[in-house]
Amino acid sequence: MTLTVRTDHRVSEALAQYCVQTKQTKSDVVKLALAEYLAKQALPKPTVWDSVKDLVLALEVESAQADPDLPVLQARDRKKHLSDYYAERHAKRRTDRRRSADRAV
Repeated sequence: MTLTVRTDHRVSEALAQYCVQTKQTKSDVVKLALAEYLAKQALPKPTVWDSVKDLVLALEVESAQADPDLPVLQARDRKKHLSDYYAERHAKRRTDRRRSADRAV
């Protein structure tokens, strides 16, 4: 695909000088710069779930095959489970802090 970009004189001169020094074409430099910009600014960033999704789903399939009687957690079940877990953890920490404060008094 062809793309034409108008730049001011200073940018054009700097690009030309950079290309001579690095022995790269203007097209290669612009393509690389645009790809880096888009990777940092415009494209959606991967989430933690994206990085572990395959592993989690594979483990669920493996556990379901190992013991078909165990229920496979659906997304809403995972959300409820995590919500309950963190609520319980928060309540425990709150209780521990109160106990520590009572001992200090």
